[in-house]
Amino acid sequence: MKPTRALVITLVSMLLLALSPAADARRASRSLDRDIRRAVRLTVRMLKRRGRSSNEIRGAVQAMVLRRIAHHRLRSEQTAMRRAGVTAPTKELKAFVDREMNAALSSLQRPHGWDAMSGGRRFGVFVKALRAGFAKQRTFPSNFKNLDNTAKAEVARGFAAHAPIDKVVTEQGRWSRLLGVKADTSAKSARQPTGVEQLLAVKAGGSKPTPKRYYGDETIKAAKNFRITGKKVPFDMIRAYADIKAAAAIANMRTGRLDKTIGGAIVKAAREIRAGKFKDQFITDAIQGGAGTSVNMNVNEVIAARASELLTGRVGDTSVVHPIDHVNMAQSTNDTFPTAIRLTAYRRLGKLLASYELLIKELDGKAKAYAELPKPGRTHLQDAVPIMLGREFKAYAAVLKRDKRDIKRVMKDLLSVNMGATAVGTQLNAQPAYVKNVTKILAHISRVPVRKAKDLVDATQNVDALTRAHATLKVSSTNLIKVANDLRMMNSGPRAGYAEIQLPATQKGSSIMPGKVNPVIAEVVNQIGYQVQGNDITVNLVGQNGQFELNQMEPVLAHNLLQSIKILDAGARTFATRAIRGLKANDKNCLAGAKQMLGLATALTPKLGYDVAATIAKTALKQNKTLHQVAVEGGHLTAAEATRLLDPARMARGGVLK
Repeated sequence: MKPTRALVITLVSMLLLALSPAADARRASRSLDRDIRRAVRLTVRMLKRRGRSSNEIRGAVQAMVLRRIAHHRLRSEQTAMRRAGVTAPTKELKAFVDREMNAALSSLQRPHGWDAMSGGRRFGVFVKALRAGFAKQRTFPSNFKNLDNTAKAEVARGFAAHAPIDKVVTEQGRWSRLLGVKADTSAKSARQPTGVEQLLAVKAGGSKPTPKRYYGDETIKAAKNFRITGKKVPFDMIRAYADIKAAAAIANMRTGRLDKTIGGAIVKAAREIRAGKFKDQFITDAIQGGAGTSVNMNVNEVIAARASELLTGRVGDTSVVHPIDHVNMAQSTNDTFPTAIRLTAYRRLGKLLASYELLIKELDGKAKAYAELPKPGRTHLQDAVPIMLGREFKAYAAVLKRDKRDIKRVMKDLLSVNMGATAVGTQLNAQPAYVKNVTKILAHISRVPVRKAKDLVDATQNVDALTRAHATLKVSSTNLIKVANDLRMMNSGPRAGYAEIQLPATQKGSSIMPGKVNPVIAEVVNQIGYQVQGNDITVNLVGQNGQFELNQMEPVLAHNLLQSIKILDAGARTFATRAIRGLKANDKNCLAGAKQMLGLATALTPKLGYDVAATIAKTALKQNKTLHQVAVEGGHLTAAEATRLLDPARMARGGVLK
């Protein structure tokens, strides 16, 4: 079979499969199939005799195929409507069908393959959805004839999105009243109301128009497929994606592959998103299958729709700006999604460092304030030897300084990105000049000093930089838990506990016990730490379970990593401002506890020896006396010697006491 005829027959078969509305229409589709095959043979033979080129023959055949299908489907729909007892607005419907068909045919002018499929799919989805809508509703909107062409198109798109008219708008059945259809108020649509709501509301005297919908069918499918957490992909990650799309468009324009008019519109749309616009258009769940394809397509569709609007005034005209052919040019989810994670994590970690710096500053302040206040030191929750309260706070600050240092180290690893890798790291469908420049452009746009990974296959397969980053957060959360636990115990009381410090009273501690105050800020820091520890298990599992050339589990890794950074950031800042800053020491209790400690006997061992000092400590405990009393009464020390050697402040400063 000749290549042209084979291509056409394959195209026809795929179109018929896509346009087949239901089982009861398959026989008619087979009849149409035979009719078109016969017409294709005649058309090809005639055009060859006239000396037409292969491209001209292919274009003519595609147009003929679509027109045949269009007329066949129109007759089928009218027949179905008559059988259902519906009066079909024949003239208006035919005009609308012709217009949709012509728009589909216009896509055939584009210079690369499968455009007939995209054009045919546009018309096919329209007529198939109309049939499904008629079969369900058994009625056509009563005021269809009175609507303008734009409103008619929006009615059709309402069906095309597989959302029956009575489910598109739930606001007090307004849609139902306008169109005369019984409302199903229990159902909820997964997509945003379309522009027809705005058009009809204006006709009905409504005052507030509804927003436009910029995302497309792939986003709607994702919203239906992944109703998991109820949380959307965080918008700062969408901003990172916008930076990536702008950088890719600029790089593709520089290679000459992307038209500058289209590329300029893409860059402008991406910058608008970067500025915070269109937040409501990004609706995919944070946890999703497909390695992040859903969020990538959500971004592609919104940028394409907005770019089309900028160029033509029409939202979502894919014949002008296509979400894949233009916005996603030379890219894959497999290089854009990991890059977006790294950009977002890097920026969030920068904020986390600022919060840690604030917490360290507050701890250092307490270290200086209580540098000369002795208190009981404890090991195994038992009395040890005295220590200055300020030294404890200095140690808390020191461990967080190490955490800060470690976070800076892992941030450097996040700067290596795999942009240009495309599907598996082999740079398929990406020009060398694009691969060379796109990361540099991204660094300039995002103001994050990203660099191209040395090995793009390695960078596409592995997520060790991300798991290492989260491991660092886990270690830091462990340190924060330790600090919070110490403060909670020192704050215990106020009369039956240690009561060595007093944390700020931020709220009532009990709904039944009057006057009770709880260390709620320290408690929330504990809980943040527990959450980060749990997230780390998930991140490790993701790192283990990426097979071959891609880790397809990255969405849940991103969700947990970004959440951990966010809550640690908020927790550190809250800890600093709502707990440490207002913390006060109870000088009286600290000194009293230090003087009562049996561990003071440690200072006696250089002079009296371990055994004698131990005997003094045991006797003091048994007789409920102080070490000073027992040492003097037993003749081991004079009163002056005992006072000098058993001074908690001197012991807390260290060294051998004499």
